Amino acid sequence: MKKVLALSIIIAFMLVFPAMAQKQDNLLINPSLEAPYTERKDRVIIAHGWDWDYWDRYMPPVSDGGNSYPLIQPEYKESPKSLDPIRVIDGNSAQCWFWAFAIGDAVIYQTVDVEPGRCYQGGASASSWVSNKEDTHVDGEMYFNIGLSPEAETVAWKTGVIWAPYQWSGWEYRDIQSRVVRATGPRMTMFLRATSKWKMRHNDAYYDNAWLREVPCSDTLIEPTPTLPPTATPAPTVTPAPQPTVTPQPGECVSVEQLIAILLDLISRVKIEVE
Repeated sequence: MKKVLALSIIIAFMLVFPAMAQKQDNLLINPSLEAPYTERKDRVIIAHGWDWDYWDRYMPPVSDGGNSYPLIQPEYKESPKSLDPIRVIDGNSAQCWFWAFAIGDAVIYQTVDVEPGRCYQGGASASSWVSNKEDTHVDGEMYFNIGLSPEAETVAWKTGVIWAPYQWSGWEYRDIQSRVVRATGPRMTMFLRATSKWKMRHNDAYYDNAWLREVPCSDTLIEPTPTLPPTATPAPTVTPAPQPTVTPQPGECVSVEQLIAILLDLISRVKIEVE
């Protein structure tokens, strides 16, 4: 009986330990985006451990037939499981932000401690609600992206952020991932991004179950590319073509152009010194 009990404990530990190790490897604070949520400004309510930002400009957010409406600040809110169960897949809450009859491009982000020279990758589960009706189980055009800043940049539109390609997700959650990025310093920032495309009544983005972990450096590694000053290219040496010698034939009238050509030819042949 004691052997059976000991064996059961060992098996249980072997099953539980990988999940525990996976949770411990996650560098993020509050990766499940649980309460408490705090109001950072009017209509901006963010899960603890995270911050927020958005693009404020005129441009098509997605380059496949988008539009040029202005991008505006979304509203951020908690999406609790008790009110909307399909929007939560880990824990009791998910982070939501949305635009009503507008489009936008916005993020939540977090900066964590890392080891310089080591490689990291992040991921999260994303879903959306894009519709002009109240039909929650519908797929619309909302695009998601995860970016990593190896220099711990906290401004989402800075060029130092390394973004993965845009990925689409409908009303069902879809797992998306960042690129593998090497840390250049002791801190790294992870951005969870959502971009709407059309002016809809409901343009809601949801994130849950986020993670950021150290991973092996592989062939998919994206290294930060330094900006090099342009190299000046020396201009080629141009050798002027020799002027043709114009010799008038006896009895031939000389035109003004021919006379000028003859004089230039004589000057090039004879040294003229002015006393």
